[in-house]
Amino acid sequence: MKNIKFIYFDFGGVMAHWMPSVPKFAEVFNVSEADLFKTLYDHFPDAVRGRISTNEMWSRIKKDMNVTHEHDNYADFFAEHFIPIPQTHAFAKELQKKYKIGVLSNIYLET
Repeated sequence: MKNIKFIYFDFGGVMAHWMPSVPKFAEVFNVSEADLFKTLYDHFPDAVRGRISTNEMWSRIKKDMNVTHEHDNYADFFAEHFIPIPQTHAFAKELQKKYKIGVLSNIYLET
């Protein structure tokens, strides 16, 4: 492992579970979790590839599901319900003793 200079961890699904956010949204939107997952996956690829903003993704999801609920920032609301994965955090802390580490994500702040 002498050639390793830097170790990156993905955020969603590696450093934190994001799926617990879906039931919270389903409750707020008053829709089924299954329908929300389906609609989320209809628009998520465009958002993570940067083709649309996360705000636009949530606007499309709301439109597709006939949701009238308004919130200042759906991305923040979604992220508030992420759950850290302790095993990954512990592993990263251990690796940090020997290597530089970082976190990569397709999550970004709206500007």
